[in-house]
Amino acid sequence: MIAALCDDEIIAPLIYANNMDSKLFNLYLQIILLPLLAFGTIVVMDNAPYHISKETRKLIEKMGCRLIYLPPDGVLLHPFTRFK
Repeated sequence: MIAALCDDEIIAPLIYANNMDSKLFNLYLQIILLPLLAFGTIVVMDNAPYHISKETRKLIEKMGCRLIYLPPDGVLLHPFTRFK
């Protein structure tokens, strides 16, 4: 499953089979997530291999959003890591 956290709300969930790759992730961005985001939204992602393609950045910036990557140890700051 993949989803986004926006203002303490989980949005754009997608359940998929197999492994995530940049092709599937970019389709998710185009079809599901990006249409829900307002112009100027800041998108924060970790450094998963499928998050760091040039195409991913292009898609996000084309929609008027800004992409920021967490530092390598930033997963410790991610809200999902607080769930037990």
